[in-house]
Amino acid sequence: MENKIYQQALLCKEFADKRIESRRVINTAMGTERTTVRGDINGYESLLNSLKETIKDKYPLIEIQLSEVMDKYDSYPYRYQGILESIVEIIISLELQTKISDSKAKEGAHESRKFFISHSSKDKEIVEKFVDHILLLGVGLSPEDIFCTSIEDLAIKNGEDIRKHIHSNIRGADFSIIIISNNYKKSEICLNEMGAVWAFNNNVRYYLLPDSDFDTIGWLCNPSQAEKLFNSITLDKLKMELSRFYSLEDKGTTWSRQRETFLKHMSALPNTDVIESSKETTDITNDFSPLLDCNVYETKVLTFLETNPDATYLDISKYLGLSVAATKKTILSLINKGFLEREGSIRNIRWIVKV
Repeated sequence: MENKIYQQALLCKEFADKRIESRRVINTAMGTERTTVRGDINGYESLLNSLKETIKDKYPLIEIQLSEVMDKYDSYPYRYQGILESIVEIIISLELQTKISDSKAKEGAHESRKFFISHSSKDKEIVEKFVDHILLLGVGLSPEDIFCTSIEDLAIKNGEDIRKHIHSNIRGADFSIIIISNNYKKSEICLNEMGAVWAFNNNVRYYLLPDSDFDTIGWLCNPSQAEKLFNSITLDKLKMELSRFYSLEDKGTTWSRQRETFLKHMSALPNTDVIESSKETTDITNDFSPLLDCNVYETKVLTFLETNPDATYLDISKYLGLSVAATKKTILSLINKGFLEREGSIRNIRWIVKV
């Protein structure tokens, strides 16, 4: 145990407990909640700055995340107090936990699959569909593999220590999925969970629901790290990653059917422009599987252009869910590899798939 780190983190925790008062205010009429913060904020920041210096060598990622949150703490203490306290508690937990030997870690690798899904309870219906159709029926995970904070069958049991249980599940998770929506951004509990996920940084994936977009994510995460959950490419990419990570059997048409079922559900939601696979387009893991030199997006382009040879760069960009610049880079890579050829002018393009 790094005693200095533990002692400094403990000082921060004790100071917040005794000198900082947080009070939750719920506006029933408006359906909103916020936390007011009072106390010696300057003294608390001084201790946090010392903690930053102490952990920067051992926990560089946590130090960066702590700095980012502190930069905004002065202006919005009511929003970031809970996140700071969560990060401090995680540091304490990391210093206290027993270290597992490398051999034992390797021996037990992937035996206990675990997902932590952080989301707003108000988005419960969407998340249930995601868990059922994508993770369980589509990918092949089991209910016990998943910890989801608002689905009763997967959540914590009554009487358990909520905070400890959340931290335990995040720390032991192979992947952490954060599903961002307007509801998520307004929830203090969700932001506390995100603080814990940031600290452990265990294969974090950020997915956007229809009411949230790249321009409105704000401070939650780097927009380049987030993907739209209602995009077939995003789902195919997740499926391929999980299948390889856990060495799962490829379910073929079962995956395609479950993915399309989920996307149809998403398309029924307001403000949703779902990017689905066309009826002529099959699962990307089947059509061009011999092309081991193609990434997910390149394979998707080839599949799409086989049935849409007159597609413009903008058409392909919308289908992929990428910027036009990123789409052009993907196409250029395919042309250089000899898998794709372009004929005609910019205004009258025709694509020829050569595999």
